[in-house]
Amino acid sequence: MQYERFEGRWFLKSNWHLVKSGQSDQMKGVPVPLQEEPPAPEDCVISLPPPDALLAHDGGAFDSSSSARVNGGASSGQGELDTGNALSAALYRMLVSRKSRRKYSKEPLSLEELSYLLWAIEGVKENKGKFSFRTTPSGGARHPLDVYVFAHKIKNLNVGLYRYLPVEHQLVLERQGDDSEALDEALNGQFWDAACIVMWAAVPYRSEWRYGKAADKLVALDAGHSCQNLYLACEALGLGTCAIGAYDQEKLDAYLGLDGEDMFALYAAPVGRLQSGLELIPPRLFMGYVNRPFAYHISEEGFCNDHRYGKTCFSRKLQHHCWAIPFHQNRRRPRRNYGFLCAGHKIRPCFQ
Repeated sequence: MQYERFEGRWFLKSNWHLVKSGQSDQMKGVPVPLQEEPPAPEDCVISLPPPDALLAHDGGAFDSSSSARVNGGASSGQGELDTGNALSAALYRMLVSRKSRRKYSKEPLSLEELSYLLWAIEGVKENKGKFSFRTTPSGGARHPLDVYVFAHKIKNLNVGLYRYLPVEHQLVLERQGDDSEALDEALNGQFWDAACIVMWAAVPYRSEWRYGKAADKLVALDAGHSCQNLYLACEALGLGTCAIGAYDQEKLDAYLGLDGEDMFALYAAPVGRLQSGLELIPPRLFMGYVNRPFAYHISEEGFCNDHRYGKTCFSRKLQHHCWAIPFHQNRRRPRRNYGFLCAGHKIRPCFQ
């Protein structure tokens, strides 16, 4: 069946050659533009509460592993409120810690983790037959994206290129074998020895069928929705990712076996487990109780079992150190507590 193609599809492609062929204003030395348009002197400006204001409680702190309040928690009548705030706190922590991460360990991901990531970025919550409601919004529920994943280091999954089937929540093997060098070339050297590479392919006609020439903008917006979900899902699992828009369009299309017209590469992101090492968590991360940076050590496996301040702890036969920092758990209380973070697959605040 013949259908109309629209010229606007070109702007969805990488077009990175255009950047290299000309001089941007930055290259010409033009001053950097402002991050925002400043208000006029006569404008009324209203200061907002800090973003973590909803998370501050007078009854105690939250344990991130459950919705229960600790150190002075309320009765069971507060259950729904506690659960809601625990979820808000978890999302707040993920948003604050979200960043592009390009350094990964050699440790593979589990198939369960890959399943979680793929469902988060394009998973079907309710199938209506001709359309579906998914974990990401899409104009008219058209979902004009196909998701591919190159499985490089995934337990119980052969190395190769797969396509995600969101309706069935299955993977279909497109090509088996390690051709990561070709993929790295298509990504302009941004493979970074990741455990897997998630790639989005645009299928514009799914949206053009309904919206015609206005569809291309919606396709671009959908890709942003989906990739942000990948970022948050990675933060939840203690993984790292980095969105890539600077790829070689022709080479990535060829790698994925796409025609470059009706289907073409749109976005990519490597995913891997974070390298062991010390990182800083931004101030005011945990519900307004902490007013200084926290340090945490990312261990290779699991959580520590010994929560004594300054003591070496053991995690599944792996010895490492917990970084303990004294702080006031609740500013309204005079007593002093110690807290530290020891993270393997996720960030977990510990109070004692």
